[in-house]
Amino acid sequence: MVYLRIFYKYLILIIISFKMFRDKESILKKKKFLEGIKKKNVSCVFVDAGANFGGGYMFFREFYDPKYFDYIFIDPIPQCINYLKEFNELEAKYSSGKSTKVEFLNFALSNKKGKSLLKGFYEKDGIPMTTGGASINKSHNSSLNINFPKKELVEVETISAKDLMNDLTNKYDIIILKLDIESEEYNVLNEIIDNGLDKKIDKFYVEWHSKYMIYEDKVLYKRIERKIKNKLKNKISPWI
Repeated sequence: MVYLRIFYKYLILIIISFKMFRDKESILKKKKFLEGIKKKNVSCVFVDAGANFGGGYMFFREFYDPKYFDYIFIDPIPQCINYLKEFNELEAKYSSGKSTKVEFLNFALSNKKGKSLLKGFYEKDGIPMTTGGASINKSHNSSLNINFPKKELVEVETISAKDLMNDLTNKYDIIILKLDIESEEYNVLNEIIDNGLDKKIDKFYVEWHSKYMIYEDKVLYKRIERKIKNKLKNKISPWI
């Protein structure tokens, strides 16, 4: 099941890539967008929540050029953050162009600041273990019937989307937010909308996870998903 899900994600990634970068209209929009940034001399940031090992960054930087965009990587798994740091250091060392301005946040993005158990990721004898799609949301992957040994689960720090976005809106003119946070996207987006911060974010890219939930949860979260999409309209696009 996990391997099929990984295959599915990469298949969709290929399809999105083809549509986004081979379509003439998209290429023209990309050129116009970047030219507008150059002329206006505005400050821009791409927030990659659920950065994992940088798959989203490798994809989106083709459009949101690091020459003009700062990048913020958010992930609750320390190994992911460490890998991204090493990757960034190597890229900066061997790159001939301007190095990407990046910030690394080892948190789970949520609707509150605090601590939570990360389901789907745990350490056994000091070795990191994952079942794929680690999440702080209890409904995540509920249809897959995966048992998580509670005594081995890792407690992670959470950061409030409201606090983060309030901080970023004081620093940046353009904010792009990508969410691949394993079912916590519903809580995060509701908090952003409830506090009027959606008006200050220029584009959302979201992977929705209700399809991996049991029927009762799926119905509930699909309803929430529709409300969010109706509110954000053309500002929100699917990621994977």
